[in-house]
Amino acid sequence: MIASFELNMKPSFMADLLALPSKKTARMVQQKVEELQKDATPDGHHKKKLKGHAEPVYRLRCGDYRIFYTFGQGWIRLLGIRLHHEGYDHDSLGYEEPAHTPQPAELSPPPVQRKKPVEHDAPASRPLPQPITTALLQQLQVPEGDHPVLVACKDEDGLLEAAVPGEVLTRVMDALFPRPIEQVLQQPDFVLNESEDLIRFREGDLKGFLLKLDPDQQKVADRNTKWPALVKGGPGSGKSTVALYRVRTILQYARRQHEPLPTVLFTTYTNALIRYSE
Repeated sequence: MIASFELNMKPSFMADLLALPSKKTARMVQQKVEELQKDATPDGHHKKKLKGHAEPVYRLRCGDYRIFYTFGQGWIRLLGIRLHHEGYDHDSLGYEEPAHTPQPAELSPPPVQRKKPVEHDAPASRPLPQPITTALLQQLQVPEGDHPVLVACKDEDGLLEAAVPGEVLTRVMDALFPRPIEQVLQQPDFVLNESEDLIRFREGDLKGFLLKLDPDQQKVADRNTKWPALVKGGPGSGKSTVALYRVRTILQYARRQHEPLPTVLFTTYTNALIRYSE
């Protein structure tokens, strides 16, 4: 029987999942996630703790890939998926290179009188690690209307300046340029109800995942549902997500009280929020 560990994941993990080369590989990742639910503790072989991070980070072998994760009491957080030869340098998920140790002062060469720096042109933009193709964008579930502008991008600067929604750009960037672990840890958490949802998401049967609330947001969502609640916050602060959780709380309360499920009207005012809420 699988232990009841709460599964969370980062957007970078979701982008890595979509970028996997085949359904077979994705299914292998899903099965390894089920193994983590049974026991996430490192064993020194298949599961190892990585060095050089403020928060404990671990990796799990998965064929030619490695699954990076962290965990605590009752929860597991999925961070990323990398090929075995990736993810082990200072720019990505994995081991940190040891810091350079300076030579003793008495052995250091005398200071050199430097000339005034010569001004140079700005460095060239970083080339894309692979071309952006229609097939790649379809695999990443990017809306078809955004394909032409992304396919035309030839380097990192061009991609960053592409006129596409922020969530689309983030997904493509995460797939092409893996983020350093410290940046991944700062991303918001999304709730993964069961490992099988990973396959549904990759196959397009599941459009997205619900954002995990922080403790303050959870209090608002669970507050007495018999009365109105007013939630204030700036753009991107999670108001719409709190509202969705509050709908769930209303339905859960009715079930616990063995009452008929109420009809809930959920409204919003922009097409972007409609898509997000779906």
